Formats: sequence, C-alpha cells, structure tokens
Amino acid sequence: MMILALIILTIPLFTMTVGSVFEGGQLTLKWFLEVIQDEEIQAAMGRSVVVAIVAGAVSTLLGLIMAFGIEKYSFRGRSLLQFLSMVAMLLPELVFALSLLSWFVILRFELSLLTVGIAHVTFSISFSALIIGSRMLQLDTALEDAAQDLGAGEVLVLRKVLLPQLSGAILSSFLICLILSFDDFLITFFVNGVGQDTLPIRLFTSTKMGFSPKYNALATMMVFVTSCVAFLLLSLGMRQSKKNHIR
Repeated sequence: MMILALIILTIPLFTMTVGSVFEGGQLTLKWFLEVIQDEEIQAAMGRSVVVAIVAGAVSTLLGLIMAFGIEKYSFRGRSLLQFLSMVAMLLPELVFALSLLSWFVILRFELSLLTVGIAHVTFSISFSALIIGSRMLQLDTALEDAAQDLGAGEVLVLRKVLLPQLSGAILSSFLICLILSFDDFLITFFVNGVGQDTLPIRLFTSTKMGFSPKYNALATMMVFVTSCVAFLLLSLGMRQSKKNHIR
C-alpha cells in the first residue's frame, strides 16, 4: 500500500517531467533552453537564490543562538521561549502570512525583497532551532566538562568542542531553511513587492496568462534542485548516524 501511495503521488511529477522534454512525441530540450533564455525568469531565479541563501544563513545563526540558550541555560521565561520557537511550525501558513503582512503595514515597511527575506527568516527559525536543538540534546556533556577542567573558557568550549560536533546539524539547518525559502509561495505572495517576484511567484503569474510546456521545464528544474539538496541532507544524516554508531 505504501509503494502504491508513493507511485500515485509521483505520477504528477512524472507527467510534468515528460511534458518538459517531449513535443509532438519527440524528445527535445527546447523548453529548457527557453527557460534559460527568458530574462524575466532568470531575474526571478536570481532573487530567489539570493533571498534563500541570506534567509538560510540568518535563520541558522539565530536558530543556533536560540537552541544554545534553550538547551544550555535555565532562566525565567525559558519555557515560553521554547514554545515561541515552535510557533511558526504550528500556525497555519495563511494566518502566518497575514500576520506578517499586518505587521509590515503597522511598521510602515515598503513591501520588497527585504520584507520577503524577513518573512522567510521568521518562519525558518523554528526549523533551525529544532534541528540544532535536537542535535545538542545528543551531545556528550563529558567533553565540555573535560575541556573546562583543562582550563577552557565558555568561548573556547563553544568554538573547539560544541561547534565541531554541531557542524552537521548547522549545515542541515542551512540547507533545509534554504529549501523552505526557495520554494515558498504563499507567504512570499503576501509580502512581496511590486516588480520583485521570486521564482515561485513568477511561475504562478506566468501560468495565469496561459500554460506553456516551458513552465513544466521550469518546475522540473526546481524539483531537480530541491531533490539534490534533499539527497545531500540524506547523505549527511547517514554519515552522522555512522559516526554515532562508531562512537
């Protein structure tokens, strides 16, 4: 039943891919070339890549700080902070998008790529804090104690002991946040500025003006990029599991 369900779910992806490489029953790369030559699509892709990289890096940094504070320290409001770090994962995406838009209006922010980046960071922090925090719970505290016994301060322990052990989780957090930002449509649709469409927004608006196999090719390219990142995450996870098993 699981195999059957997976086959049914992948049929639309397969149909889309076939539609992007066939025309009149003949194999062709015409539609991919049109995507590459379309300046508006290339501009939208550039915006998506820039926003995704920046949002992934900032979200990972803030998620690391949040996870470190929650897992390593006891303070008043710790439980509330822990709950708030998961809010973005619990709220419906539509509600989250509307609340962000309302907040930008109250602050009189002009909708632009800046507001898109802020929105992407806001909902990505939860995923980053969860990934890094889960890894921190698995760390051997004896290594930190040993380093402190040898005279290492908190900064040195963080730099030489904690961060090397968290490197896999940090990279995984960055890649996941990057994917979330690159593929996001609904939140971006609400907080995006005029004339600054990201790739998902561009794909949506283009299909409204008439369908073309070119959009199949564009969607196929997006799926390929996302699949490559997912494969990298899977490889990192398997490598980390082997290291933990050896230890």
